[in-house]
Amino acid sequence: AGGRGRFFHTVSAVGFAGTPAVLGLCVASLVVAFDPGSSGQLTGLGGLHLVTGPLSEVLQRIEVFTLWSWALAAIAVACVMGLSKPRAVLVTALCWGVSLALVYGFHSTMRAVTNAISGGI
Repeated sequence: AGGRGRFFHTVSAVGFAGTPAVLGLCVASLVVAFDPGSSGQLTGLGGLHLVTGPLSEVLQRIEVFTLWSWALAAIAVACVMGLSKPRAVLVTALCWGVSLALVYGFHSTMRAVTNAISGGI
């Protein structure tokens, strides 16, 4: 990305920026623990009831704490790497995109393996 910072400084800054996402997991876990009937989606943007209909379901899947972490990571990358804000946002978005692709790819692979194993019985 053309930055001038060190790799481990960037990893540390982004790791600390992930703290709100961990806090969101704790909040969601407490909601599920104390209200087993809930879906645990209290921390989604859909909980703000900004819109109704299908868009509300999409917003429900976007976590407030994850957005908070993403914004902090973009700021941290801009500061640590000496990047411009737009470039830092782009780099952070690409990193989150790669992370999501890896998670969903792993999940899809495990689902396919499970289906293949259970289908063969």
